[in-house]
Amino acid sequence: MGLGLGISFLHDAKKIRDDRSRNKTLQKKRIDKYRNLKNTKGEFNFPKVSEEELAKIKSDIRLEGKKQRRKEFLIISIVSIVVISVVLLLFQIHYMIKNNLI
Repeated sequence: MGLGLGISFLHDAKKIRDDRSRNKTLQKKRIDKYRNLKNTKGEFNFPKVSEEELAKIKSDIRLEGKKQRRKEFLIISIVSIVVISVVLLLFQIHYMIKNNLI
């Protein structure tokens, strides 16, 4: 009767050992793959651009960034004004209720 438990335990121990070994092998493969990717330099096929065109592209990007910052500032300002107005309104309502003015 005791042999069933022992064989099961040995089988489980072997399975655990095999799983650990497989995990170590997979981890080693992942690390090797990462190292190979890290050591290779990417090849990019950017078109050659003249200095004048490059200056125009840079100015367009900067202009786009300025527009984006203005838009974000406007949105943040509007949201802030709305939040402050709601908080002040709630304080005013609380004050009026507290002093039986309503």
